[in-house]
Amino acid sequence: MKKILILLTLVFLSFLIACTNQPSVEKLYITGTKDYVVFSGETVNLLEGISVFSEKNESYINQLSITSNNCTILDNTISSTEVIDCNVTYFIKIKDVSITKNTTVSFIESLRNLTKIEEFNNLRIYQIYVSAFQDGIPGGYEYGYGPSNHSGDLQGIINALPYIEGLGMNAIWLTPVFESKDYDGFSEYEKRGRSTGYFADDYYNIDPNFGTNELFRTLVDEAHALGLYVFLDGVFGHHGYYPISGVTDGKSQWYGSEIEYPESLDYFIDVATYWIDEYEIDGWRLDQAYQLYQDDYNYFRDIRNAVEDLCQERKDRGETWGTLGYMVAEVWDNPINIQKYAYDLNAFRSAFDFPIRYQLVRTLAVDESSGTSSLIDLESAMNYTYSYYAQPNLFISNHDTLRFGDLLQIGGFESEYYDRHKLAFSFLAQYTGPITLYYGDEYGDEFTGLTSSISELNAYPYIAQDNVARTNGKISNFSSEQQDLIDYLSNLMLLRSSYDSLWNGVRDNLYVDDSVYIELKTSENNQILYVLNISNTVQSITIQTNKLNGAQLNNLFLPENLTISGNNIVINIPPLTAYYYLVQ
Repeated sequence: MKKILILLTLVFLSFLIACTNQPSVEKLYITGTKDYVVFSGETVNLLEGISVFSEKNESYINQLSITSNNCTILDNTISSTEVIDCNVTYFIKIKDVSITKNTTVSFIESLRNLTKIEEFNNLRIYQIYVSAFQDGIPGGYEYGYGPSNHSGDLQGIINALPYIEGLGMNAIWLTPVFESKDYDGFSEYEKRGRSTGYFADDYYNIDPNFGTNELFRTLVDEAHALGLYVFLDGVFGHHGYYPISGVTDGKSQWYGSEIEYPESLDYFIDVATYWIDEYEIDGWRLDQAYQLYQDDYNYFRDIRNAVEDLCQERKDRGETWGTLGYMVAEVWDNPINIQKYAYDLNAFRSAFDFPIRYQLVRTLAVDESSGTSSLIDLESAMNYTYSYYAQPNLFISNHDTLRFGDLLQIGGFESEYYDRHKLAFSFLAQYTGPITLYYGDEYGDEFTGLTSSISELNAYPYIAQDNVARTNGKISNFSSEQQDLIDYLSNLMLLRSSYDSLWNGVRDNLYVDDSVYIELKTSENNQILYVLNISNTVQSITIQTNKLNGAQLNNLFLPENLTISGNNIVINIPPLTAYYYLVQ
């Protein structure tokens, strides 16, 4: 017994010594914790990147406790085959000092197996900058950025629908129409920002300066009656001055706020589906889409899934409209970042093809920096590949760029103004994938104050490079040159709608040099040979015939038939001319 008492005494003394020698701690830190969004079935190492230390920089990582009240954690890892948000708690206590950090590991639906949607490639979209396009009802903003009168509204668009349909377009995209509220403290610059629509405060109501919800319903119904799809502009990455219930604000952006995800996800899923189910719109253009890419996850994927699920439900119950669900991303960047912020993680099926747009305008005119390029560079850029389901959308101008006409002016191509417009339209119309035409480009609109240099814009208040294309629209009273260009564009759209190889065909470049571009477009139904001469002289080009599935080339622009015989054929292309040949 005496020996046992001695032994217990020694153990107790050792414990007292250990406690006495344990370093004192005044403050503890846990760093590296974060929320995760992963696909169901994946495993997350909850200790990865974690540090635990005191104010003396002493590590206590081995004494950290990691628990969850609704999911199982084994060896500091967590996994789930279910779609669930797992609550994770990091906790440590040293003497009387403790610290707790709470995070979430969200296990989400696995990636869906996406395939290309043929209907998307057949889209011929007419973009409308709402506050500038057409004034249908007296009033409106009457102030803004750019050279227009800023009095455009929904009634003006309704009045223009037959004109748009007559161009051969089959869809319209409206820049943002949601309410942007005023504020007494706005500066003149901020006040003018309201008319852009890109800093909305109420995503469920039409801006009174544009019209009403019921007038918008009329617009959609009348567009549908003419066979036109209607796409709205979704600004889901930032909003205006006033807080919005259901939306969590991030850092400031101009006079508004960026939007944080996933906290705001449910709100914008509801917005995106509400306008489809209630007003039967057919899809969305997403402004600054990269803003929804947060914490290595693209939250638009969830919005797209919800929209496509709703459109399928509507289609299954026999609805005609509000079933397409086309959504296109604006990622104004290089191909690598377009892939990352648009196509990765199955976020978008379509994104605007900024790289090809820039190569095209540099080849036929100049870009906004007076940069030039060649047909060889253009063809090379066409070979870049995105995700297998990607359907890029090509355009020539939009509301943030210079119009093609102004680029021609800056580049010194005044004498070839309308010819080069036709060349650009011919390339656009044979592009495999959806295409977008900016209002006014069909008749060669431009800002008359811009003749040789972008610096000329300095003389005009509230007009700059990123808004000079926001000119007053018109749908009548065209000059003979303008009407001729409209007729040319309309004929191209008719050909595009008639021959699916133009909008859905496999491309095969047969010839390219600094002057000539020849491409073969092939579908199951037809084959079109596209020839383009951007030089000022006739070009005679010999191409091989082994890929031509026919005995004759029928020119779809004028009465000319070329017989295919032997291994080669010579095509004579006039200066500044493009042709489509139907292979028969």
